[in-house]
Amino acid sequence: MNAMRMLSGWVVLALVPAMAAASGAAGVYKGSYAAFDGADHGAVTIVVTGEGRVVCDFRSTPGNFSIITTGGSVSASAPFLVLDCVSSRPSNGGAWYAATDASSRAGGSMSGTWTAVEGPISENPPPTGSFEAHWVSPLDPIDPAAMAGMWVGDSLFGAFTLVPAKAGLVVSWMGVSNEARSTPDGTLVGPPAGSPLWLLSDVGPATILPGDTVTLNVVAPRLPTPDLEPPAVDASGSLSITFVDCHTATAIFETENLATVANLTQLAGIADAPGC
Repeated sequence: MNAMRMLSGWVVLALVPAMAAASGAAGVYKGSYAAFDGADHGAVTIVVTGEGRVVCDFRSTPGNFSIITTGGSVSASAPFLVLDCVSSRPSNGGAWYAATDASSRAGGSMSGTWTAVEGPISENPPPTGSFEAHWVSPLDPIDPAAMAGMWVGDSLFGAFTLVPAKAGLVVSWMGVSNEARSTPDGTLVGPPAGSPLWLLSDVGPATILPGDTVTLNVVAPRLPTPDLEPPAVDASGSLSITFVDCHTATAIFETENLATVANLTQLAGIADAPGC
């Protein structure tokens, strides 16, 4: 970590070489992780974009949960690959961090350590462990048709449906509202908290790269009233989805008062749809 802080001090002088180095590290890396105390283990997917962003998915086998981080970056990739995975999102139970060690190489293999600075279960000392991953593929675009189907999240009371429209990806969500929206004078303009809620997104892009974040505006139907005037929907916020692959993603649903983060997994797809 000290070496990474030293590198950050040279960011202005080394901006162009760093970008070139990041593009050499781009791709999908897969492997495994384990806790030092043997309490947990599972699979790892790490996506490195050409711009040097890092998305990581640490998926527990015995715990049946995942920690997907969209914070992280490549600090160097020549001769050794230096990157980190960072998350401080509440849905992950607290801060979580992973970093490569000195033997990691871009476009090859990486290894390193991870720590749950403040994990879902209060532990002292916090859980720590190691991970390893190997380059398996370039960043090929994902056809939205491969994502079609029902997706579920770990912190949203409902289910997403991803639809590959001709123009691009459309996302809908059906579940239960966890907040009440009203005008400044207190007039309710949406479903009350605890009531059924349906959201529908704008049309997204026709192709998506692993590690890229797609941000879409979403609308919700208004609560029916005798004097309802058009439009019959209200802007409800935005939905930002970052795909690890065509079956795994992380989503942030933001409104004026609330930001909800969920790790998403494809529960059911479409038969004979293109795969990843």
